[in-house]
Amino acid sequence: MFQHLLIPLDGSDLSERALPSALAIATAFGSRIALLRVVLMPYVVGGHGNDLTEPYVVFLENRYREAEAYIDEKVASLQRNGYQVYGLVLQGESVANVVLEAADRFAVDAIVMGTHGRSGLSRWLLGSVADKVLRCSKLPVLLVPTLANSVPSIPDAASRT
Repeated sequence: MFQHLLIPLDGSDLSERALPSALAIATAFGSRIALLRVVLMPYVVGGHGNDLTEPYVVFLENRYREAEAYIDEKVASLQRNGYQVYGLVLQGESVANVVLEAADRFAVDAIVMGTHGRSGLSRWLLGSVADKVLRCSKLPVLLVPTLANSVPSIPDAASRT
């Protein structure tokens, strides 16, 4: 059922908190895992089409290299632990749109991602990648809450007797 998972990571500890849930699914179903890092294309004011300035190009190249190094490290770590995993670094103007496009392009069965726990004004101003992915995906989406106090504890076997 879940043979191919997509896990978007933004480099933060909060996004990485989705990994244990994704790895549990991967272990149960023998899933392949695609780790995705999105490099945002900042808007350039006053630019003319593809006429990018040298500092802008250097900035993007540096961001892309940093994203690749991050994903490569995560992939290597998971492969050492026996997981079937590969990395993706894609560019776009909207993280949510890139996640959704990657899910289609790479034919995944589910998306597993953390939430940053924004609410109120910050969510309205910054938007919610997780919310947009959840609303627009045609696939199952597992959202893992990343705030420590929002993660329910699981009772151990001794406390259930």
